[in-house]
Amino acid sequence: MEYKSLKCNLLFYLSRIVPSKDFKMLCKQYLKSCEAVPEMSKTAWKCITDNYKLRKKNCDQFKIVSLGWGCMPRTLLTLWMLKPSKGVGEKGMPFDLSANPPHATAHFLENDFAGYFDGEWTYDYEHKRWKNAEWTGIFYPHDGDCEPTAEGLAKLKKRMAGRISNFREVMSFPGPVLFVMHKATMDELRPVDHKAEDIERVCRKIAELRGDKPFKVLVIACDHNDDCEKIAGAELVKLRYPHAEYIWHLAERFTPAGVKFEIDFMDICRNALSDLLKVQKKSR
Repeated sequence: MEYKSLKCNLLFYLSRIVPSKDFKMLCKQYLKSCEAVPEMSKTAWKCITDNYKLRKKNCDQFKIVSLGWGCMPRTLLTLWMLKPSKGVGEKGMPFDLSANPPHATAHFLENDFAGYFDGEWTYDYEHKRWKNAEWTGIFYPHDGDCEPTAEGLAKLKKRMAGRISNFREVMSFPGPVLFVMHKATMDELRPVDHKAEDIERVCRKIAELRGDKPFKVLVIACDHNDDCEKIAGAELVKLRYPHAEYIWHLAERFTPAGVKFEIDFMDICRNALSDLLKVQKKSR
């Protein structure tokens, strides 16, 4: 470990002996952030602990659901302790760890996922991942255990059916639900069809499904070339990537620019959740 403050050394050794999965994740995220950016150690610690305190204080009183487009909302919200992990019982959702362009998300929400499994699924051998029907643009980068066989595809479809069921269940959750969508339209790795009208279709359907139950759709736009100023039905926040080539999940992640970006992302999400919880408490 390069960053050897007393706190870091203590957390490093405690993470080896304390069985709590939450605590291990908290330590791992903090220590990696400190190693990358020692000068931001206090800011990183405050972000992680503020997230964790808010989550624990309101345990089982709210839900956070990713709307894609990719894995960033689900992953960062978990790593920075605002959203519970699978290891402590959080259920997976269909837009969590797969790539879902807004037009496909809107389509399947509007049709209650009818036809989701009917198209011709193909296997991308170059990137070792399954892809849904070509028109959807959906692919599954985190399901590498689903091999390019009929059995592997059946396994993935069964997994996704469970996640879709979990999503339907959350729609009837009586407490506040924060929906987070990551918007990016920059290069071949980030589809260029993240149109405002498709995201607004998603927002309208979410509003219909939630009815009078409390919710907020938070859209975080990381584009460098985006001219969208408003999304009807959502709170739109612009948080640009540090630079146009930035890929949040690669080595760039643990750099000064990457850590600052993630902390800013978390501050936006935590504040949105706090506001949603305050409104809910006032209405009681």
